[in-house]
Amino acid sequence: MSNRFSLNFKKNTMKKNIKYWGLSLILAAGLASCESDEADYQKDATKNVGGYAFLTDQTISSFDKNEDLNIDLYTDSGVTVNAVDVIQDGSSIASATVGDENASFNASAFGDFAIDDEFDIMLESQLSNGNMAQDPFTVSVVSPISLDSDNPSGLTLDSISNGAAIDYSTYTLSAPIDTAELFLKKNSDGTYSNSGAEVSTEGGSIELADTNYQELNLMTNDTLYYEFTVMSGSLSESDSSYVVIQEEEEEEMEE
Repeated sequence: MSNRFSLNFKKNTMKKNIKYWGLSLILAAGLASCESDEADYQKDATKNVGGYAFLTDQTISSFDKNEDLNIDLYTDSGVTVNAVDVIQDGSSIASATVGDENASFNASAFGDFAIDDEFDIMLESQLSNGNMAQDPFTVSVVSPISLDSDNPSGLTLDSISNGAAIDYSTYTLSAPIDTAELFLKKNSDGTYSNSGAEVSTEGGSIELADTNYQELNLMTNDTLYYEFTVMSGSLSESDSSYVVIQEEEEEEMEE
């Protein structure tokens, strides 16, 4: 009886282990499949025509109006890329500058663009074997300045003086951000003035205690509006939000 129980236990354990190993293999295969999607696309594209172009820079900021977007070129052995045209709505908007393994074109080909614009393009590559590779991409335009979604929406004056902070980030493809500033105002009908805080062009966190917020004479139920502004040459973008000044919590009376 004991031996039969032991044998059945071992069989059940083996079955569970086999199921576990099988599930693990399936999950691993799924992950490997996701990771190989791009590789499969590359292999198929090369197999079909002998090469393809991959746009490595697919996100630009509204400051990147005159910056180069990079393209990686992949070909079969013995095949070269003679030319790459950037096609939008059926027409060529740029001829890329082509090197041995990469190419580039200038964002000015998109004209005067703004935040949230998107450009659907086709990279048409003329290959030395007489074939043409056609590879579609979407270029998205984002803001060079953005506020953290977790920034506080309400604070007490005590919490402001004790280190409460607001976070922000900056982004460009390659255009420089020359200056970054933080402005404050009291209530919606107030006027923004410089906060006096040192603001990095690379993003970061600003403690409100390091600003001149006290000059606004904030009181409970007032609203502190703040606005980050970044500049690149003559270009400027801003992002703003606010904090409601809350009532201080009453300390519990000791019994």
